[in-house]
Amino acid sequence: MNKVWAIAMIALRSSVRSKVVICLMLLLLVTIIGIPLTVKGDGSPESKVQVLVSYTLAFSQIILAIVTLWSGCAAVSTEVEDFRIHLVVTKPVRRAQIWLGKWLGLLVMNAVALLLTGVAVYGLLAYQTRASEWKEDEYARLQEEVLVARRLVPADMPPVDRAATLHLRELIASGRLEPGRSPEAAFTAIRQRMLIQTNSVEYGATRSWSITLPTRPPAGRKVFLQYKYQLGSLVQEPVSGMWFLGNNKDARQIMIPLQQGPGTHSLAIPQEMVGEDLEIIVGYSNIHSNPTTVLFDVNEGVQILYFQDPFVTNLCRTLLIQFFQLALYAALGLTMGTLFSMPVAAFTSIFIIILQLFSGFIETITQDAAADGSSVDPEGALTIVEQLTMFMYKGVHLLLKPLSTNNPLELLSSGVVVGWDIVAAEFLVKIVMYTGIIGGMGVLLFNRRELGIPA
Repeated sequence: MNKVWAIAMIALRSSVRSKVVICLMLLLLVTIIGIPLTVKGDGSPESKVQVLVSYTLAFSQIILAIVTLWSGCAAVSTEVEDFRIHLVVTKPVRRAQIWLGKWLGLLVMNAVALLLTGVAVYGLLAYQTRASEWKEDEYARLQEEVLVARRLVPADMPPVDRAATLHLRELIASGRLEPGRSPEAAFTAIRQRMLIQTNSVEYGATRSWSITLPTRPPAGRKVFLQYKYQLGSLVQEPVSGMWFLGNNKDARQIMIPLQQGPGTHSLAIPQEMVGEDLEIIVGYSNIHSNPTTVLFDVNEGVQILYFQDPFVTNLCRTLLIQFFQLALYAALGLTMGTLFSMPVAAFTSIFIIILQLFSGFIETITQDAAADGSSVDPEGALTIVEQLTMFMYKGVHLLLKPLSTNNPLELLSSGVVVGWDIVAAEFLVKIVMYTGIIGGMGVLLFNRRELGIPA
């Protein structure tokens, strides 16, 4: 292990001495200081935190990703081109140890950079959100809704899968399924329509949701009801509604009349509304003067949020997830540098990263192709080119789908907890799975590469 750490320190010093790395690190410093000073947002406390946290950490991650890819691609390829690698491989050290040492050196560089970035962001955040800078109610909202890590619990959704399946079978049996439409696409449309119907509140009607919390909220901390809706009309005006809150054990209910426009809203509710079985019954009555339908969002319609961890803990978990991403980039850069020359390795690595960033777009293309594949040709026959294209998109989607995870920066800036379950999932996918596979390929290629060492 001493050999591996010695190689890691050599790789770390080589990366730090690089002019490109030095310039990018200076750019990182400018980003951390400059973005909070130049991008102001809309002036609200939430916008202030979102700009400082999301934008700063996102740009920092991009810069560190470029530094990691550049250093990883150069760690092997340039040493092979300059014959400096011969000074190492001729010593009693395995090539796997050389590869692992260079990877660990990049990890140390990224760990230090992320630590300094996190300290700088937290210091700037503490300075810009101090009590003297905001009104009392704004500062209280910051501490209760933004600078925290709140657990988010969505409302129980009705089981519509079975109903959608039965309806699809009836359509197929009666021959009423649209020509050229696949059963998968029809099932998705039917299920979505049923979810919208169950989350709609017509004029004069009332809709109820049940929300069961996994744990009891901490004493002295507020519980929030968050909801998102739009109107079933072209004019998106403020609508009058009435919220009913209670539980199965307590017949008491509180009524909260509101008049708000469409969008996302948050409402503080008493902890007494959480029953002994940790269940909250939430009801909404549409009492608007003009007949209109309130459409609650299927995914974010009605949710409960309550305090779980301090903000600094959430920030540390977010930085840890970013560290896993950079570790994957380091393995990718090293493997490409082992296989290709420096320019080709850098180009190939960047291309793979672009594919990852556009994985959501590729997924959409794949789903559209699967839904509309039978209607490309009236006879249902696809050309060889179309079949190969669909196969390629599906293959890329299958390869990149595990990397399409929730954005921790979005959760962090909105005051939602980045749980240890998310951290564990990111570790398993990006370190154990992808870094393990890419690292194994890199070691194998490095072992088989001919370095032209004289006998």
